[in-house]
Amino acid sequence: MKLIYFLWTALDRFGANVISLVGNIVLSYFVTQKDFGIVSALSIFTSIVFVFTDCGLSDGIMRYKDAKRKDFNTLFWFNVLMGVVLLLLFNIMAPFMANYFEVPEVEGVMRFFGVGALVGSMLIAQETKLRYNLEFSKLTRVNLLAVFSGVLTGILMGYLGFGYWSIAFVYVGYRFFALVYLMIFTKWEVRFEFSLDTFKDLWRFGVNLMLSVLTSQIAQNIYGFILGKYYSMVQTGYFGQAQKLQHSPTYALESTISTTSYALLTKEPDEERLRTSALSMYGVALFVMMSFIGMFFALSFPIIDVLFAERWLPVVPYLRLLLILGMFQALSRFMQMLLKVYNRTRNIRNIVIVENLMIIFSVYILYPYGVLAMLIGSILVSMVMLNIYALFVSKVSQIKYFKLIKMLVGNAIMMSIPCVVVFYIVSMIDSSVVSLFVGVLLYVVLLLIGCKLCKPIYYEYIKNKCVLLKNKVCDKTE
Repeated sequence: MKLIYFLWTALDRFGANVISLVGNIVLSYFVTQKDFGIVSALSIFTSIVFVFTDCGLSDGIMRYKDAKRKDFNTLFWFNVLMGVVLLLLFNIMAPFMANYFEVPEVEGVMRFFGVGALVGSMLIAQETKLRYNLEFSKLTRVNLLAVFSGVLTGILMGYLGFGYWSIAFVYVGYRFFALVYLMIFTKWEVRFEFSLDTFKDLWRFGVNLMLSVLTSQIAQNIYGFILGKYYSMVQTGYFGQAQKLQHSPTYALESTISTTSYALLTKEPDEERLRTSALSMYGVALFVMMSFIGMFFALSFPIIDVLFAERWLPVVPYLRLLLILGMFQALSRFMQMLLKVYNRTRNIRNIVIVENLMIIFSVYILYPYGVLAMLIGSILVSMVMLNIYALFVSKVSQIKYFKLIKMLVGNAIMMSIPCVVVFYIVSMIDSSVVSLFVGVLLYVVLLLIGCKLCKPIYYEYIKNKCVLLKNKVCDKTE
């Protein structure tokens, strides 16, 4: 497992999330909760843009041992076609969505997101090519520059009084700047060529992924759609802010590990080494994700109190439950990645559709009882489905099911102790700044003590890889 690829992807995901988080914090002082709510209510549409423009075809190319220029051009022109379709669709739906939410401002934002869909469709093929060639360093530079440019422009718009438009621009601006930077910093080889054979092969692989990811995005973003209709836009803004904060650790961690793992595992020809690498990556994913999410959960109150204005404190209970939900969903997505490696996209489609229909049904049943009830119902569904994923992964990879569950439960027990201790101690400290500093320090110390006592294999694996990387850096500097 090439650690340097994970480090570049980690820098990409975490760097982008840190920039977005800082931008989000700054914007929260310039715009109202209602402004955030208007954009959050439409998150169900922004989340499916990538699903429809790509349809899972980019993951299909990653399987090719020797992808040609025509393969990437086939992907590019299909993506652009879907981007045009989404642009038209969003414009048609815009007035209906404004009427649904009874908020006129929604119409303009919906049309603007349609433009973002078209621009975003032009990115996918080139980004896939960089991933295919393992050029993670170049992809990281482009993404970080694009996120920084989009967020900076959004903050400037917020300062000048553009309100919800400044938040909407952060979504669309990233895609525009990413397209510009990709054209500048990479070799752009778009040609008017389209291979029907390539498309058929990619479609057979990708259509199952598309259906599974589509239902996942709908299930994850249905909350804002319901809150915007049956609750106030202010409460929708609180929930949307909680989702963004939860998204920072969970998505960044899962995406870092899954994206890089998939690129590496698909190039592993030996079955036994593939199985060993997959198990190691699963252990690393568990350890890293649970460590960070446990710390965010324990310190959620001081984090909100320190970083945001006091008017945003209602975000805290939503954030805590979303962190738990996000952890289970991130682990499920990692399991999906393993099934993709073994070309079991049909299994992914079937499991994901069942899972997300259950989540959507539970949200629909529980929404009269409040947001917390909806989130608890979703957590219970995700816990059950994670076990089902483990069963399928065990079947196709020959990794024992109980080994996967034992690693999961062992991690949960080890992480819960520092989480509970820090949560209790932080609640007794009046100053949020002091509690945040003490909490982070204490959590890290307790976590390291737990690792020394329990000695999990993946902890030693990470430590050894870090030592090797440090030695390489030292050798180069000398």
